[in-house]
Amino acid sequence: MKRTVNVTGEGRLNLPPDTVEFSLNINATDKNYDRAVEISAEKLERLAEAVKPLGFAKEDLKSSNYNIYPEYDSVRDPETGNYSNVFKGFRVNHSVMISFRFDKNLLSDMISAIASSVSEPDLHIAFTLKNREEAAKELLRLAVENAYEKAQVLAAAAGVKIDRVVYIDAAQNRSGFYSTTSMDNAAVGLCKMARGGSVEMAPQDVNLSETVRVIYEIG
Repeated sequence: MKRTVNVTGEGRLNLPPDTVEFSLNINATDKNYDRAVEISAEKLERLAEAVKPLGFAKEDLKSSNYNIYPEYDSVRDPETGNYSNVFKGFRVNHSVMISFRFDKNLLSDMISAIASSVSEPDLHIAFTLKNREEAAKELLRLAVENAYEKAQVLAAAAGVKIDRVVYIDAAQNRSGFYSTTSMDNAAVGLCKMARGGSVEMAPQDVNLSETVRVIYEIG
C-alpha cells in the first residue's frame, strides 16, 4: 500500500489596481413605450458625447443590462379606503460599463464629464486588474509551491522523503479581482466632487488568494 501525505497549499498576492471600471445606470420613464425607449437612447447619446473629449467612443460604453417594465403608483380611494395600482409609465433601465487604466487625472476628468452630462446616470466606480489571467496563474504557482514546502516539512519531521505527486486539485475558491475601495455617487454628488478639483486617492490593493490540495507519495 502506498504511503501518502496530504497538504493544502495557499497562494497570496497583493497587487495595486491598474484599471478603473465605471458602471453607469441610465433611467428613463414615459407613459408612451416608444418615447421611454427614445429618451433612454438620447441619454446614452449624451453620455457618449460627454466622454468623447477624453478619447472614448460610444462603442466603449458596453451594455451589461437592459430592462423595460411598467411602473405603477399605489393610489388610495378616498371613499372606500381601498388601494389600487394606477399605471405611471414605462421605465427603461440601461446599465453600461466603461473601463480604462487607473490614472488620477483621467479618473477626475471622467467624474467631471459624467457629472456634467444631462444623462444624470447613477454611478459605481470599482478598481480592478486588467491582466487577471496572469494573476490567476501566479496564484496557482504560489499555492503549489507552498504545498510542496509544507510537504517537505512534514516528510522531514517523519523521516521520509517526498517521491512524487499523485493527486492535485485547485479548491476554486479564489477571491475576487477587485479592490475593497469603491465609489458610489448619484449625479448630484458627483457635481459637488467635480467642483472640488482632482480626486486624490490611492485605492487599496487587490488582495488575492488561492488554495490547492496536493497528495504526495512518500518513501
